[in-house]
Amino acid sequence: MEDFTSFLKRAHHRGIRVITALVINHTSDQHPWFQFARRSPKGSKLRDYYVWSDSPEKYKGVRIIFKDFETSNWTYDPVAKSYYWHRFYSHQPDLNYESQNVLKEVLRFLDLWMEKGVDGLRLDAIPYLFEQEGTSCENLPQTHAFLKKLRSHMDRKYKNRMFLAEANQWPEQVVPYFGNDDECQMALHFPIMPRLFMAIRMENHFPIIEILNQTPTIPEKSQWAMFLRNHDELTLEMVTDRDRDYMYQVYARDSAMRINLGIRRRLAPLLENDRRQIELMNCLLFSMPGTPIIYYGDEIGMGDNIFLGDRNGIRTPMQWSADRNAGFSKANPQRLFLPVTLDPEYHYETVNVQNQQSNQNSLFWWMKHLINLRKRFKAFSRGTIKFLNVKNPKILAFMREYENEKILIVANLAGSVQYSELDLSEYSDMVPIELFGQTQLPVITKNPYLFTLGAYDFYWLQLQEKPPEIQIAAKKSPAMIRLEGTWDNLMYDKNRHNMERILANYIKQCCWFGGKDKTIERMEIIDSFELNYADKLYFSLLIEIEYTNGYIEKYNLPVGLMNESEIENFKKETDPIIIAEVFSIETEKKMIYDAIYDDNYLIALLDLISHRRGQRGIRGKYIINTVTKIQKYDAAQLFVNDRKYQQVTADFANKYRLKIYRHLENGITPGFELPAFLTKNKFTHIMPLLSSLQYSVYNAENIVLSGVFEYVENQGSGWKFVINYLVKNYEQAGKQVVVLKSLPRINGTFYNLLNKEPPDILNEFFQMSLQYADLLAQRTVDLHQVLGADTDDSAFKPEPFTDFRKYAKYQTVYSLVRETMRVLGNKIAHLPESISSQAKIILDSEEEIIKRFKVIRDKNISGMRTRIHNDYTLWNVLYTGKDFIITNFEGRPSQSLSEKRGKTSPLFDVASMLRSLHYASYISVFNIPQGGFPLTAQDIEPLQKLWYAWMCSTFVSSYLKYSQNMQYIPKNEDEIEMLLDGYILERAFSELQFELNNRPEWIRVPMEAILEIISTASK
Repeated sequence: MEDFTSFLKRAHHRGIRVITALVINHTSDQHPWFQFARRSPKGSKLRDYYVWSDSPEKYKGVRIIFKDFETSNWTYDPVAKSYYWHRFYSHQPDLNYESQNVLKEVLRFLDLWMEKGVDGLRLDAIPYLFEQEGTSCENLPQTHAFLKKLRSHMDRKYKNRMFLAEANQWPEQVVPYFGNDDECQMALHFPIMPRLFMAIRMENHFPIIEILNQTPTIPEKSQWAMFLRNHDELTLEMVTDRDRDYMYQVYARDSAMRINLGIRRRLAPLLENDRRQIELMNCLLFSMPGTPIIYYGDEIGMGDNIFLGDRNGIRTPMQWSADRNAGFSKANPQRLFLPVTLDPEYHYETVNVQNQQSNQNSLFWWMKHLINLRKRFKAFSRGTIKFLNVKNPKILAFMREYENEKILIVANLAGSVQYSELDLSEYSDMVPIELFGQTQLPVITKNPYLFTLGAYDFYWLQLQEKPPEIQIAAKKSPAMIRLEGTWDNLMYDKNRHNMERILANYIKQCCWFGGKDKTIERMEIIDSFELNYADKLYFSLLIEIEYTNGYIEKYNLPVGLMNESEIENFKKETDPIIIAEVFSIETEKKMIYDAIYDDNYLIALLDLISHRRGQRGIRGKYIINTVTKIQKYDAAQLFVNDRKYQQVTADFANKYRLKIYRHLENGITPGFELPAFLTKNKFTHIMPLLSSLQYSVYNAENIVLSGVFEYVENQGSGWKFVINYLVKNYEQAGKQVVVLKSLPRINGTFYNLLNKEPPDILNEFFQMSLQYADLLAQRTVDLHQVLGADTDDSAFKPEPFTDFRKYAKYQTVYSLVRETMRVLGNKIAHLPESISSQAKIILDSEEEIIKRFKVIRDKNISGMRTRIHNDYTLWNVLYTGKDFIITNFEGRPSQSLSEKRGKTSPLFDVASMLRSLHYASYISVFNIPQGGFPLTAQDIEPLQKLWYAWMCSTFVSSYLKYSQNMQYIPKNEDEIEMLLDGYILERAFSELQFELNNRPEWIRVPMEAILEIISTASK
């Protein structure tokens, strides 16, 4: 019992509900009750716990269920000198429910399990509880009266508990066990099981349609439990004799596979271990009305052992791993109640959970995808079912509908390619979306819709309204959640599942979410931490998102609870702050919101880190790594930058900077690795790392959630500084219109300006700017000197440009260019004419661009590959008024962790800064005040381009001057230009891909850079 209690506690901790069996029809003949009863006098209280008779003629005509083993429902007991009644095996005497003492005992055991914390009880064999002469002794009225008492007792004493009826009967006989929502909440649907197997062997949809059409409507709050296999035989009681013979012939030719009126085999052996058939059967199961039940081991395709007696062949130990006893037990193998499966086809060393967890193409992962997909649509569990008229009997087609959800299921029951035309005119003008891959199929019309399906193939199609040509985005109201229990239970059980469903829609609206171009297949709250501060409750959620392409991402989303009256504090925010409204009968309505927008949460988080308070979540724990102790600070002096991006920084009293990551990665992140290395090596132009908050879970790398840095006084980002500087000087230049009309022309690229003196007019307007470019270049070299120094640390040791690395880099850039060209080609028709003409030039130059990267791949490069900043832009440097501070070493969001920690030429950072200067020059024109300014953007453009060219020239000239003796820089000028051009092209294509998917109005910026390079003759 200790083991069960521990299991129950851990299951509930993970949001898993547990149902156990309450065997109320019978006991074992070894049970103390029976031993007392057989020795007690007739008519006594103990004797009456069971049903006795002096003659086996009583209840004559009642069917014998286990005819293979029993010849009568009565067995003579020599001790009691009487016959006892049993509906199953003779070692399982039936309890006597005419005895009030038995009823009290059953209630006592019900209370025992409920008080242990189980969430539900499977009521075993309930049709056979009562006996009455002249009847079949099944489904008697007394049984329903007893169940109502049992249900009333449970509902009165315990909340959110349920009964599952095991009644192996025809559907119309089972429906009364739901009562009027006052008996069992769920009931097993036995007749569907054999008919699913019949349909796939007969290659005919009739058996499935027939049984579901015979299934009566059930009460609104009730639910069928649907299954393919269970711990007993595949029952053939509810089929005709002819169908039973057919099932034996196709599924159990060996008589050892048969037992009673059924077949004792698991799912995979029944289906000849054919993955296509297994997937089809599970698809049908999961699309049927009700709740699907998976028998343990079927999710990995476990086999059976027909040479074990009774039904033990399908009850062998669960195959967890290839370890001893399949990881099921540490006991001596000979002490196991049943042996593990050693059949070569299903051997536990091959078929086990551990193996399949590491294989994304395994049946285990496919089943996880199926479960997560089904959970997204209430139509599967609560919707109506309507079978479509299909002329081809090998194809089954039906609709599941719930409110606005419409799901079309089409399945090929045959082992060969089939086609059929469906009349979907009722759904004309709707668009079918294939749910597994989110592929859009042709729109439905009044004409028959043609489907062609491969062997055992199927479709799950969501029918959606055809979108209008022009869509106007409407502001969405927050979703609503009904709270089960108290606020402390918000992230558990049903509440958590509701949160997951709502968050899957919420995060798509958020700027920080990077998967807008992907389709979410699964979203799960993998852990949650509570944080209390200033009388407010916060939850730090760790979210795992899996996309249909198999890619998995993790995000950090802290949420808080507030009253409706507090929402006014967030009215100024334009981002989606409110996630959901939560209401409960017991508590007042509250709003769940993104706690990043709450200053109190940021203060609470820094307080947690500074006091090194570790904390446990549902699965893992917080770990705080401190480099330098955090001193006292004034929380009232708090400044937070834009909170809508993947990284949010909060500055406390100009003393500490708290950085919070929304997008998470397993392992060492450059955002902490690089500052720690630079601080250790006396690089002073950064904010030193003081402490970090990490998430730790067993058997996985730590995940960095946030960090604290020592604040360095500054005037803002380099981006802000440059934009303001340019706008100010544009205003000065606007007063000298004549001068602007005589600006010198730039011939070629900035390379032509290297080491030349800038024109006087540039010195007049932007002299300080060129000095800033020189200083920034010097700080860039300082950074690269430290990162490029020789060291024993393999993560930072400089490496040469090998052919292996050059080919790998080429392949990465090749894929980037090809994919960007594909997207550009698809969208060119929707671009303005002035832009589309430039886009066409780029598309026509695809092979020339690829050739440029091939040249780099095949060239011997004399420099070294080192660690770099990897996202070196004006946004990631801070201007102090006199100098520059380098920050944000996390790398580009689009990169994997290994790419962010990879090594390449430091010239990549130089190219990144040049691209940032280009963006700044372009954006600055649009920041000119609208009123009272004498010049237009077109008037300013020549000056803007002149500034950009000379800033690039100065930055590159100064960088090469300060780094001329560094081993990591190529010695040949042609090599330098070749690498810079290649890196600028790479960055520009990366920018173009981003702008095409997110900001189409900005694509002219990276396109200009691409056109400038391809228009210049290659050296």
